[in-house]
Amino acid sequence: MTTPTAYLIRLPLMQPITKIRIFQVRLAVFILALYWAAIFTGTHLPVVPSIGAEVNDKVLHFGAFFGLGLLLCYVTTGPPSFRRFGIVAGIAIAYGVIDELTQMLVPGRHSDPYDVLADAAGALSAIGLYATGSLFYHRKWHAPHSWPVDRWAEEP
Repeated sequence: MTTPTAYLIRLPLMQPITKIRIFQVRLAVFILALYWAAIFTGTHLPVVPSIGAEVNDKVLHFGAFFGLGLLLCYVTTGPPSFRRFGIVAGIAIAYGVIDELTQMLVPGRHSDPYDVLADAAGALSAIGLYATGSLFYHRKWHAPHSWPVDRWAEEP
């Protein structure tokens, strides 16, 4: 027995943010650029304003670069690979080093090598989490299954 076509519902797939374009640039790239500008601004202000409760500086660095690592992974497309995530890690860590070196040029700021370690730890944690999730997703949803793709259309 086949299902009448009146009962078949085909929902459009949600378009991932990497496919949405504004002025021929992906929306995810705009979000990354805004986030990166916010990190740069926050780390290069002469006096860091207090947002609320006192939080350790290293926790802030870890969190900022965790977000940067996730966004960099999301913006880069393709299957999960050591090369892809290695390049993302290199970019994030290089920016962390450059960020700390340029802070010496700002009055009232200083460079701290432990901040670079916190930056690297945040970025690498995000990359590891994203890579693990990406590998799981690709193995689960893109691996060949033991059943036909359109198994409900078959006769019982």
